Amino acid sequence: NQVCVDNCEDDEFWHIRDQVCKKCHGSCLECDGEGANRCTSCTSDRYLVTDLHTCGTACPEGYWSNPGHNQCYQSSGSTNLLMSYLVIFLISLFGIV
Repeated sequence: NQVCVDNCEDDEFWHIRDQVCKKCHGSCLECDGEGANRCTSCTSDRYLVTDLHTCGTACPEGYWSNPGHNQCYQSSGSTNLLMSYLVIFLISLFGIV
């Protein structure tokens, strides 16, 4: 028996070929397809890596976090350079060597 639905549950996505709602990967709170790399949001204890569409317990190396929204963004070269200058400034300011 198939049932018509207006929308899938938050933790489900519409599978076009099978014409049913299917559960998102266990690491996703919400998703737009099958697999761990189709997350659109994560549970509160995980971070969404925005460009990879995955959920992890921490941001990968080369990413910075937005803790208020539990999202990770890839650091650009200019961000890394700015952070390097900030560290050098703080070391020189506080005399830490």
